[in-house]
Amino acid sequence: MTVEEGHIPLMSLVCTSLHLIGITPDVARKVKKKSLTQKSLKESSANISLSPDPSLFAVKTHEVVRSDDVVGSSNTIQYPAVLKLEYGSGCAGVILVKDEAECLARYDNIQKILKTTDDTIFGTRHGNDMHLAEYALGSKHNVDIIMFQGKILAALISDGGPTRVPNLLSMAACTPSCLPPEKQRQLVTATFQCVRAVGLTDGVFNVELKMTPTGPKLIEINGRMTGLANRDFLRIVYETDILFLNYLIVCGIQPNVQPMEPRCQLMWVTCTSAAHAKALSRSGTATPEVLAEAHSRGEILYHQRETVPEADPAYEKIFCQIGVKGESVSDAKRKLLDVCKKYGVDCAEFPVDYFLSTFV
Repeated sequence: MTVEEGHIPLMSLVCTSLHLIGITPDVARKVKKKSLTQKSLKESSANISLSPDPSLFAVKTHEVVRSDDVVGSSNTIQYPAVLKLEYGSGCAGVILVKDEAECLARYDNIQKILKTTDDTIFGTRHGNDMHLAEYALGSKHNVDIIMFQGKILAALISDGGPTRVPNLLSMAACTPSCLPPEKQRQLVTATFQCVRAVGLTDGVFNVELKMTPTGPKLIEINGRMTGLANRDFLRIVYETDILFLNYLIVCGIQPNVQPMEPRCQLMWVTCTSAAHAKALSRSGTATPEVLAEAHSRGEILYHQRETVPEADPAYEKIFCQIGVKGESVSDAKRKLLDVCKKYGVDCAEFPVDYFLSTFV
């Protein structure tokens, strides 16, 4: 198993060669290349009676291998559309474009960045190919699905707040989900059908979806468990370590997963170098040292990703996540807003109230 996006293809080769539980190279290829994931759904059919067809959850895509592929793309996909890297992670290289002209300009700019960066989140070890994806309207959600021998053991839903345009990076999230039970069931069903369609059967996988007016639509499937601080946050809420469950599954042991009742409501914001370089600097009020101290005394939950909060004009980097626990959605929202104001995270470039507005 792996928790690193770039290691999925290698992991599949090792598992196949040693006859271990895991994903095959064919499945790794399907989940690693984003447009191929969507194509796999479109070509799949429901393999369980009365279950919705996986193709219902797919969005249209248009491959962009070179700049010439942008010309005429409006004939196959509706703008605005999402331009994204085939092998990237963490929204790296993802951007909303309004028409072909902007798409071409953004494509050329991203390709220039790829020639000079060695940041693994761009996935350049696997190629620089990109594609256009249909922009699905609706709320964003992450589902961490736990599977054993093709059966679903549990599914944990986290809601995402409004994204920063045009990079579409989720700036806030909460778990458990605020959605009505019926919509949560729709997300779980869509997740299960999607992972089965690409061949994922054993492990803990992270799936990103949009809940649109017509139902769930797939953004992407990660052939690994969730990243950043999400594992720690889920452990706090459900008192279950999904990494440990993953270890059991790949060892051929079915975890005894009891119904997971949330112990609290957890809500967090994501600080980026672009929006928070000033607040996170030495002259600001939310230096990493200050936030780490607040974490140690239990005021906040703090997870730092980068070592230095430097603003990069080329792309937006995630620096850290700041979260709080609450007894309810409203309680967690109030606490998080107070914390963000106290430490200068709430600012003109990052209106926290707006990014928490969908959590009700």
